[in-house]
This record gives sequence, structure tokens and C-alpha cells, in this order.
Amino acid sequence: MNKSLLALSVILVILGMVGCEMNQFDKHSIYFYALAGDGDADSEQTIKYRSDGHTIIMSRGEEGKVLTEGQATTLKSQTGFTLTLDGNSVTPAGFMSVDELGDTGYHVVQSFPLGVMTKGLHTLVGVTNLIKEGGTRTNKVTLTVK
Repeated sequence: MNKSLLALSVILVILGMVGCEMNQFDKHSIYFYALAGDGDADSEQTIKYRSDGHTIIMSRGEEGKVLTEGQATTLKSQTGFTLTLDGNSVTPAGFMSVDELGDTGYHVVQSFPLGVMTKGLHTLVGVTNLIKEGGTRTNKVTLTVK
């Protein structure tokens, strides 16, 4: 294989990987805190219209810690999630569970199917009830569905 063809192949692979990462909001399942701002800050995001709808995954770990599966399992009883779309409560699909999220350790997770959203502006509000700490984290995301 000549050097120019090899270089072109490497560039195409890198562009493909970057393109996949840039389109993280085009997927069916989206982690809420990938959409949300830092702390309790509001944010604005654009997602792609999907005829099969979207599912939002709420998650909770502990800041500055990489939890084991056992630690995250213990945290389930100390966590509550709520999600609203355009002021309407979204019913979770099943119960909270524990999942390993890359190199950030295990988190408490729960899925909330949004169904098919019309193109345009929507408001998504997620609340994580931090029972152990006695507080909440609330994030408002203005979604543009294109």
C-alpha cells in the first residue's frame, strides 16, 4: 500500500470517529447529563428527529468518585429521578438499575422513553433527588428537534 493511500485511510477513519462523536445526540438513547448544563445550569441542545423516538437515560454517580457496582447498588435506594417533557411527566421504563459508564465507574440509571417528538422546540426538565444528601439537582434543557 502506498503512503498516500495509507494516509488517506487514516484520515478517513479519524474523521469517521470524530463524526460519530459529534452526532452523539442523533442516537435513540441519550444520557440526560450529556444534554444538561454544569451543576443546575440551563442548556440548549439540538437533537435529530427520529421516527422511533428518543429515550433519555437519567444517571447518578458521586462527584469525584469512581463507584464500584456494589457502591452504586447501595446508592439506588438513595436516589430518585423525575423527567418532564413540555410540562408533562415522563413515565420511566422499568426500575432503576446500575450500569458501568465508561471509565467513570458504575452509576444508578433509569430510562425514560420520550416517544416521537415533533420537530421544533421542546423543554426537558430532569430532577435527580439526592436523598442521602438531602437535596436535588434540577436541569432544564431547551431541545430543538431538527
